[in-house]
Amino acid sequence: MTLLRTNSTKCRRAMTLLEVILAMTVMASISTLVAALWSQTRSWAIENASHQSGLRVERAVGLIDQQWKSRVLSIALGEDDAPAIALTDERLSFITTTPIFFHEAPMVRVVYRIERRGGYLAGEDATFSLEYEESPVTDPRVAVSTSGASGGGQSKSLTLLKDASALRWERWDDPSATSSSDEPARWVPLERGEEVGVGAAVTVSSQGLDDLNAAAERARAQDENENPLRAGRLTGTIEGDEIAWLFVAAPSRS
Repeated sequence: MTLLRTNSTKCRRAMTLLEVILAMTVMASISTLVAALWSQTRSWAIENASHQSGLRVERAVGLIDQQWKSRVLSIALGEDDAPAIALTDERLSFITTTPIFFHEAPMVRVVYRIERRGGYLAGEDATFSLEYEESPVTDPRVAVSTSGASGGGQSKSLTLLKDASALRWERWDDPSATSSSDEPARWVPLERGEEVGVGAAVTVSSQGLDDLNAAAERARAQDENENPLRAGRLTGTIEGDEIAWLFVAAPSRS
């Protein structure tokens, strides 16, 4: 009886060891499967995020391009000698007949504005977003602000692009267009506080033939003397991808 109990104990120990080996094998297989699924899921998530980011950029650029093609150059962004198109280091403003909010208005004033977040402290990375603002222009005789709302204070906005690591407005600088300079033409970032634009064909405060002719003369003189906006572009980097939207404001006379 004693011998029988000893053999039974050994048998139970052998089975327990086998169970441990089998359990470890199953756990290793499951861990490998989970790791493979996690890697594949993460790859899908990254690919989907990149795809969504690409769609956002494509839609944003498509919207700007569509509104730019239907821009209105006969109305100034303000009174007197204000331009019809204004570009600064922070924003692009113009009037267009392609609204996305105020469909009842014949025209809208749009502003594409770059906003910066962070990056002011050592070791802190800055991020940028492209904000869109639209205001109705129901009466072209009323001055339209370059940056503020028009149409009785109505305006709506949305974020077109976000979390960009770089985003800025640039203008095409061609010194030979206004002088005999030998400096090469190039893309130049706008300095802080700098504004370039395209003069309106008729300012909103002009009335009568004499005033219209005077406004046209002022616009031509401004174009000739102040190196107006010929072309510009929006450049940036979103999730490692370079983006650029190029627009021609006025053809060069050279």
